[in-house]
Amino acid sequence: MIRRIEFEIEEERGVSPLQILRMDANEIKKARTKWILYLPRNVYTSKTLVKLSLAGNRFVVDVPSLPCLPWLQTLVLLDVVYKDENSHVRLLADCPALSCLEVFRDMGDNVTRFIVKVPSLKSFTYSKLINIRDSGTSSLVACCSAINFPRLIKFELNTFGSNSSKCSLELLMFLLHNSPILKELTITSDVGKPSKNLPFLCNQQSSVPGCLLSHLEIFVRGDFGGRRHERDFVAYILANSKCLKTARISPICYYNLEEKEKIAEDIKSMISALHDDLLLKILSEIPTKDVVTTMVLSKRWRFVWTKVHKLEYKDTRKEGNSRVWWLIEKSLQLHKATVLESLHIQVEHQFCDDADVGKCVSYAVDHNVRELALIIPPQPMILLLPSNVYTSKTLVKLTLSCRTLFIDVPSLPCLPSLQRLALLNVVYKDENSHVRLLSNCPALRHLEVQRNKSDNVTSFIVKVPSLKSFRYTQHKRASGRSLVLDSPGLRRLTLIDPHGDLDSIQNMPHLDWAHVFLIIPYPKDDKFLRSFSSVKVLRLSLRNVECCSTIKFSRLMKVTLHLCCFDDFMCSLEPLLLFLHNSPILKVLEINYDVALCSNGVPLSWNRPSSVPVCLLSHLEIFVWKEFAGRRQERAFVAYILANSKRLKTAVFSPTYNLYEKEKEKMMELLKSMYRASASSQLLRLLN
Repeated sequence: MIRRIEFEIEEERGVSPLQILRMDANEIKKARTKWILYLPRNVYTSKTLVKLSLAGNRFVVDVPSLPCLPWLQTLVLLDVVYKDENSHVRLLADCPALSCLEVFRDMGDNVTRFIVKVPSLKSFTYSKLINIRDSGTSSLVACCSAINFPRLIKFELNTFGSNSSKCSLELLMFLLHNSPILKELTITSDVGKPSKNLPFLCNQQSSVPGCLLSHLEIFVRGDFGGRRHERDFVAYILANSKCLKTARISPICYYNLEEKEKIAEDIKSMISALHDDLLLKILSEIPTKDVVTTMVLSKRWRFVWTKVHKLEYKDTRKEGNSRVWWLIEKSLQLHKATVLESLHIQVEHQFCDDADVGKCVSYAVDHNVRELALIIPPQPMILLLPSNVYTSKTLVKLTLSCRTLFIDVPSLPCLPSLQRLALLNVVYKDENSHVRLLSNCPALRHLEVQRNKSDNVTSFIVKVPSLKSFRYTQHKRASGRSLVLDSPGLRRLTLIDPHGDLDSIQNMPHLDWAHVFLIIPYPKDDKFLRSFSSVKVLRLSLRNVECCSTIKFSRLMKVTLHLCCFDDFMCSLEPLLLFLHNSPILKVLEINYDVALCSNGVPLSWNRPSSVPVCLLSHLEIFVWKEFAGRRQERAFVAYILANSKRLKTAVFSPTYNLYEKEKEKMMELLKSMYRASASSQLLRLLN
């Protein structure tokens, strides 16, 4: 079944499309095989086409009086010719599902007024080549400069003209004034190589556009020619863009090496002319080892780097380099900023015995650091954080990762501003250290915990009313350890604990998203899973879904079930139906039966239920089955889903890895032959 057609024909030299259409009937008949291509009529009445691309001005779009393309979603018409003024109108009017349209018009396409009236359209690209003479480009920009764009976030301008054309950047400044929340500006000028400098048309504005002062983050200047008015415009943008994060300036492609080097010097001069605040903002976005190297550029740059508000030291090479600790120590000694925004130290494979990590951390806290990350390899001795870390009034984000990092929380910690905390493989002084830490973080919203096998804690208690997101990981089993969770405000939760050491999880009425990974045959009881009854999106990795079959999931809209079947018990599909009965508004069902873990001959239990789940009758739209082996019970289950899902739109199947191509083809034919209750469930796919 063909669902996508693409044609591309090279343009024939010497004959325009308009000349072709002006031929009489006999001439057309003689030249048809050489010049003109008509699509067969059944293309315009296809019930399966989803994407259609036509490229080349030998294609004549001759649409019949009653076209019908009910499933066409993407249509590309590139330099084609239309039989008459209404051919494209008839075509578009009978594509009720069309969401993406691209039209690239040729000057002789036989259409004067191109009408697009498609209610379902979400994306539209329209391109038409026109002749621009003298100030034509300025006229086009001028028509935009008088329009307010209150929601414009991204703007790209490609200007074309002759060498004598004057692309008025002054008019572009008016457009910037009328785009108050613009975040990304791209200008590509294709005016050609001038014989002499053009006059600078971007006079200094009496007021700076609001988008430059508070929103513009990305500025791209392509085909930069280095002329005076271009240099002044770029310098103006750089000097006034307070929120700028990225600036890319590329020279005209056909410039020789000497011209490109001159442009590079001009750009460096423009950057050096910027005020210190903007320079520091730019330097704060790159690693500190690169920031330090800027001191050799000029006298102006010698001490600028010492005032940056963000310090980042990262060495992830396997062989490591002890010099990174020397760089950290020396750069902190020369650092002069009164306030430090962030300190990030990530050294994964090398440690220097002389490194004073505590001194670095204490320096950051004393300078009112807001974000602190310490990701280092195990040390020969236990590492203690300075006590001022636990009483910082400014810390907003704290990440600690080290197997020998000792969390020794004082009796009265206080982190009033801390919102994000990550404790990765650290060690705690005693059973209550983490409890004292968490209970004194009143603003904590995001918590990540990765347990160390010997972290000195048996029962990890999380009781934080303000918590919105929690990720808990414990890969290696240690006897007697458990998790106690009591944070009713949680909205996102991830629990990765293969051995199921989950002692107590209280109700979470606001939970929107959850991922639970367990491989034990059955949890201790279904009490902890009942805490997920209000979840909207659930990813569940279990040995069997039977423990969920008695839980009511009244808000569940999407579920991904990864069921790992071993050879020591029956892999039953029947609890899946009970699960569906308890999920009345479920829209997306994804199943992954890990049959690779099953030994040959492991049976699948399946008996047809007496009643149909409500979600199948009125809500289910997407059904996905991964690792589909095509066994008899699996086929019966799939047939039941397809036959009873009245609103199903998409069904996707991914076969298990050990099937041959012929077996996959046979499986696809079998799936296609199954009865489907939904008239719109045409998108049945088999993924490799």
